[in-house]
Amino acid sequence: MLVAAMAAPSSAAVSVYLVSRAELGAAPVLGDVASIDAAPGIRKALLTLALPEKALADEYMDRREVEELLAAAVNDVILVYGNAVRVSRMVKEEAAAADEKASDVEQLVLAGEPVGVRVKKNGIVIELSGSALGSGAEGDEVSVRLKGNRTLKGRVVRKGLVELAL
Repeated sequence: MLVAAMAAPSSAAVSVYLVSRAELGAAPVLGDVASIDAAPGIRKALLTLALPEKALADEYMDRREVEELLAAAVNDVILVYGNAVRVSRMVKEEAAAADEKASDVEQLVLAGEPVGVRVKKNGIVIELSGSALGSGAEGDEVSVRLKGNRTLKGRVVRKGLVELAL
């Protein structure tokens, strides 16, 4: 999978910045627990690496587990910043899951309504307020207008909250 991305020689190291906490969905990937600085092709491939369930069993993804995951995929120098990520799973109420149909997905963010905006980069988290430009359910990508009319895209995390990973 990464062999094609690794074909071009690179002289830069892969820098991985672990976040302190992460809420994981059904198919957790490295991009959920870290931000990555690397060549664009390598970065994109690494962000989509699946996290092994065995590593998440203790509710932490530590530096050693991240290094082992990356060692199998990258031949460059790997620099991991941070010690561990506290992970939790998004849990839906069982009763709501039983009643919910695929066509009746709840819109957690509605167009025109104010939303919280969480911006994450290199382990730093900033929370702002903004206005949703589109509606979306959990995991959907929506555009958000911040103060000063700057528009960014992010993923719906929960009711009234959109997360941007820069």
